[in-house]
Amino acid sequence: MGLTACKPAFFPLLTNLKLSTNSGDVMQNPENYRKLIVRLLYLNITRSDMSYAIQNLSQFLSCPRELYMKAALHLLRYLKGTINAGLSYPI
Repeated sequence: MGLTACKPAFFPLLTNLKLSTNSGDVMQNPENYRKLIVRLLYLNITRSDMSYAIQNLSQFLSCPRELYMKAALHLLRYLKGTINAGLSYPI
């Protein structure tokens, strides 16, 4: 997604962000958003801190908008800042 040099975020989603089906412009290429959300859904297994944000973003797969993509990219910035966090199962 081209975010290797970005600043990390401290929260998965912004607190005042209101996602609805009518806000923002419809995306021209929704496949990029859908692929990103599918990849993020895989992280629900090991990253419970991101589950709420991923669940909210996955509700809008049928008609994604630019605002949702910005929120998903913010979630990636959060992931970059917490790359070492996760569940550990010692043997």
